[in-house]
Amino acid sequence: MVSWAVCGTGRSRERIASEREEDKQQDRCGLTRVDRERIGRRCKRILDIARLRYMERHGYSTSLKYYVTSEVTLENVCLICVENQQ
Repeated sequence: MVSWAVCGTGRSRERIASEREEDKQQDRCGLTRVDRERIGRRCKRILDIARLRYMERHGYSTSLKYYVTSEVTLENVCLICVENQQ
């Protein structure tokens, strides 16, 4: 499901832009491409938050940063961890 957010179609950005009608077509689960991408992004955020919490429990200050827009890359989130000083 996480891969739905970033590589679910296997198509180029140019081809995706020209195929907007496919956005409305449902797959065997009854989901459109847009639905799958939305679910995939939510799954990625759940994993990101779990990673943040893990690092916080192990003595780090953490944050998530979006460093470019999703038009540049769909893998646009960075997990930043800084060890807390004792």
